[in-house]
Amino acid sequence: MTGCKSNGFVAIVLGLADTYAKRNGLDFSEADQIVYNRWLADAAHNLGLGVGLQNDVDHISQLVDAVDFFVNE
Repeated sequence: MTGCKSNGFVAIVLGLADTYAKRNGLDFSEADQIVYNRWLADAAHNLGLGVGLQNDVDHISQLVDAVDFFVNE
């Protein structure tokens, strides 16, 4: 994220927000995904970056207060 900031980006987009649903051997739950997305959003906001959530309509209601915009393709 610091690289984004130093290169003039104004926002980041959280993609792959459904990692919990993939079989990857990480035992990453849906609740873990929400906590991780909030952590990423906080880190970005602390750098002065906006935060978007991409292709995760299932969690909009849980993250609406943590992100600045949504993109659904």
